[in-house]
Amino acid sequence: MNGLDFSKLTVKDIELVISVKGKAGGVVPHAEASGFRFCLPRKDHGLVLIQKGKSRYVFENGAVLETSRGALVYLPRGEGYYVETLEDVECICVNFSVFENISGAPMIYYPKNYSRWEELYETLLRFWRYPAPGYAARCKSLLYDMLASIEEERQAKYLSKDKKQIIENAIFYMEEEFRQGNNVDIPRLAAQCNMSSTYFRRLFRGIYGVSPKQYILSVRMRWARTMLKSTENSITKIAENCGFDNVYYFSRAFRIHEGISPSEYRNQYKEIEEKRNG
Repeated sequence: MNGLDFSKLTVKDIELVISVKGKAGGVVPHAEASGFRFCLPRKDHGLVLIQKGKSRYVFENGAVLETSRGALVYLPRGEGYYVETLEDVECICVNFSVFENISGAPMIYYPKNYSRWEELYETLLRFWRYPAPGYAARCKSLLYDMLASIEEERQAKYLSKDKKQIIENAIFYMEEEFRQGNNVDIPRLAAQCNMSSTYFRRLFRGIYGVSPKQYILSVRMRWARTMLKSTENSITKIAENCGFDNVYYFSRAFRIHEGISPSEYRNQYKEIEEKRNG
């Protein structure tokens, strides 16, 4: 795996966040003797999340990365490459610059908890598309979360299978409790795992990159987004179904997590669907 420590990068700027659907590829300015044509060397670093389809990244240095749904691809600054689309692709790409004058090697890996990564990327894309006061800081914060999570997941692979299984069972329990409308008691859950609350939280964060409390909130927000898009339920009813005691706390938590209010999120989704449907 790439030897670059992503958690030590200092982000200078986010240059572009883009969603790509259909055929992947790019401008190809010159031909090689082999007949392949390469894009110009990248000006920035890139992190691509593959949401659908299959593709093949072929680099001038000879590296070849084949991707499918759930893959996270690191594209180093300075690398020339081209993309072969094997199946129509849907992906989100973040191009960014850093202060450090370094470039790692091309890398692909499949992160755990894909839904969390997709949530990070889609939130970043939304902030980029609909800039509001403070959006640049929010975008950088999400990117730093991604970079730190890469290193946390790398470290987590060295945990014993038993400990990983314990935390995976805890995730299943947490989501089951949520679906049944019950509150998740972290100290009680830690005790069921035969761990102290402190060790349970540290182990959980090492594997998933977030605290148990943050994970539960992300589950609630995911369910809230689904209900806002697929139902006509009132905001109050959605807040109740997502385990919030009152609509004001729900609205405040949603705005902090998503950058916009629940009603604004619903309206933006309707606008996108109307444009998509002509």
